[in-house]
Amino acid sequence: MPNLERRNPSEFLQSDENRNILERLGYEIARKILNLVLIFI
Repeated sequence: MPNLERRNPSEFLQSDENRNILERLGYEIARKILNLVLIFI
């Protein structure tokens, strides 16, 4: 099996671009959950 180059999660998070993507994903997920909650109230 070839030795695949692995990246540290902390290294991944240090990249501003990746952090922005994660923040946007979290925002989208939170918004969808909020919409579902509002529908069920």
